Amino acid sequence: MARNGASAASGDTHDTPGTRMTNWLPAIAAWLAGGIVVLFCLGAGNDTIGPVAAIMSSILLAGAAAVVGGFLGFLFGIPRAKQIPAAPTPEDGKAAREYLENTNLEQISDWLTKIIVGITLVEFGAIRDLMVSVGRSIGPALIDADVGLQTGVGVAILVYFLILGFLFSYLWTRIYMEYVLRKQNALSSREFEDLLDERQDREGAADAEALELVNAYLESDADPNAPHFSDLTEKVTESSAIARSLIFDKARETRSAAWRHPEKRFMVARTVPIFQGLVAASPDRNHRNYGQLGYALIKSEQPKWKEAQTALERAIRLRGPGPNSGQGYYEYNLALALINQDAQFKAGKPSDPDLSKRIAGLLDSGRTVIPLREEPDIPAWAKLNGYKI
Repeated sequence: MARNGASAASGDTHDTPGTRMTNWLPAIAAWLAGGIVVLFCLGAGNDTIGPVAAIMSSILLAGAAAVVGGFLGFLFGIPRAKQIPAAPTPEDGKAAREYLENTNLEQISDWLTKIIVGITLVEFGAIRDLMVSVGRSIGPALIDADVGLQTGVGVAILVYFLILGFLFSYLWTRIYMEYVLRKQNALSSREFEDLLDERQDREGAADAEALELVNAYLESDADPNAPHFSDLTEKVTESSAIARSLIFDKARETRSAAWRHPEKRFMVARTVPIFQGLVAASPDRNHRNYGQLGYALIKSEQPKWKEAQTALERAIRLRGPGPNSGQGYYEYNLALALINQDAQFKAGKPSDPDLSKRIAGLLDSGRTVIPLREEPDIPAWAKLNGYKI
């Protein structure tokens, strides 16, 4: 205990391995500063090119060597991240991050270090000769002496600052870069979670508002022209996919329950802006939205035949030719929309051959699911155009 107390009293707080390793950086920095002092001393006595030029030249050469060594130290010291895909966390209901860290720099570092080590081992003699040649060239800028001493000092300065630059950069990268990357990753994760929470809160509020607005709008005693219903379509469009599914079911149920009863038929038109919002939320994707919009436009008290035609043609195209929801129903209602837009039919005359052929084909498909005599306009058109019901 006394020994520990004496150690603490003496200020010896450098016993941990991490602390001792970190203290290498100030030591290397001191060695670099010492080397620069030596350069000043050598340059001050250089009468060949002058003290100022000698000092500036030597500092530039030493700096270049330190930068090259620092770059190599950085390459050798880059920490490697663990690439383990993050698992979803259903316990808190949050989605996991769907991307991994970018490791391009790590891979490049790995390749370059292997290449550098390989070249150094294979071409060591050539590298040594190159160092001697460079030392001989820069020697006159470092010291005013004979050629041999100039070469030796030049090589020594290059090696000295190259090694110190390497060690300083390597240790800094190994000691601090991992901490910096961990901190940044933690901040990024926290920011991602905050953004996700904010988005979920925003979507939850938008969904609740849209559902509440739709339910109120589909009340039979509600005023559809009330100001708070003015942005109904936009609210439906901005809601999430889950909320839109609930809204679709509610609107379809209202339309189906109302169109057969004259006293409730006014409710069919209420569903039109809702289906328009659903279409706008996922254009050219869900044929059911287009199909229900077409039904609502046809079964309203004031049918909109052209808009219904556009919606039903889009529904058929999205549904495709195979058996699926709406098979026959879309065709039946599209034929009804075409019939009611035909000027020849309204004039009591047969339709043009091309249009008549198209309507007949649609009725052939529709009659498999709906009796053709259900709509008075269809038997009247059939009689004019010789189509057998």
